Amino acid sequence: MLSRRIFTALAGGIPLASLTPYGLAQSSSSDYPNKAIRIVVPFNAGGPVDIIARSLGARLAPLIKQAVIVDNKGGASTIIGTDNVVKSAPDGYSLLLVGSGARSILPAITKLPYDPERDLQAVSLAVASPQIFVISPQLAAKLAVKGVTNLKTLTAYAQANPGKLNMGSVGAGTITSLVGELYKREQSLKVVDVPFRGGAPAVQALMAGDIDLLMADVAAVIPQIQGGKIVGLAVTDSKRAKELPSVQSVVEAGYPSLVAVNAYCLFAPAKTPRDVVAKIQKAVTAALATPELRTQFEKSGMQAVGSTSEELEKLLQAQTTKWTPLARALGVRIE
Repeated sequence: MLSRRIFTALAGGIPLASLTPYGLAQSSSSDYPNKAIRIVVPFNAGGPVDIIARSLGARLAPLIKQAVIVDNKGGASTIIGTDNVVKSAPDGYSLLLVGSGARSILPAITKLPYDPERDLQAVSLAVASPQIFVISPQLAAKLAVKGVTNLKTLTAYAQANPGKLNMGSVGAGTITSLVGELYKREQSLKVVDVPFRGGAPAVQALMAGDIDLLMADVAAVIPQIQGGKIVGLAVTDSKRAKELPSVQSVVEAGYPSLVAVNAYCLFAPAKTPRDVVAKIQKAVTAALATPELRTQFEKSGMQAVGSTSEELEKLLQAQTTKWTPLARALGVRIE
């Protein structure tokens, strides 16, 4: 279940919000599930969210004795996939796996065809994942000072060379993107923004030296860092990632305001019956508790969590309190 340390990292130290009552339908669905369940991933295949969904689905299927199908509906900063689930029947057979920024950030920076707080039901927090600052090997060579390359050397170089570095961005409206914007504002950096349609092409561009800097999920870049194809500078957590012991945390690096752990959450359409939501939540939590899945996620720099619907709702309220004002203050917009 959701530990205090994970909640604090995810919510940025904000106290637990009071629970809001759920407006769930009360009908009974004793035979649920009696057919395949679809998990919509609002990103293209191959990224961290897709990997989480497929790994979770593989463990979930034998527990519910039904197939679990991952349906990739990427585009429009998660809006297309989310809207698809919002408009699906509230019967528990269409679920959404998405980062918490879809609720805590996205409504503040663009007009949505739905209200994520009203139109989606919190089911369970699935996985927590810190972000990481990564740079190209070419830039790392420039930054090396007596053999040391870290976030402070990057900051100093960027401040001394305004407009000469470019930074890849993926997924406006995500915590990953917002942390990058916060870093640039706090350090008064003039860095050229290079948008990408997904994490995979951004990482490829970084390896090729086409971009200099990228904020990414730790899970998306661990193999490339371990293989020396890109260089990790700082993990956006209060401690180092187990799989990257040589990479500092942002707290160690001297940037505690950048602590931000992404929460990947499972949602159902609003008005999904209460007993159906409870069945999904219990099955998901059981799947996430299996040693095999926990180990699999840990090797990718993530943590399998599992939570009740109420715990996730508290977390989402806390993250909205933290990130919505910041997104507005930074002037982040997507049209």
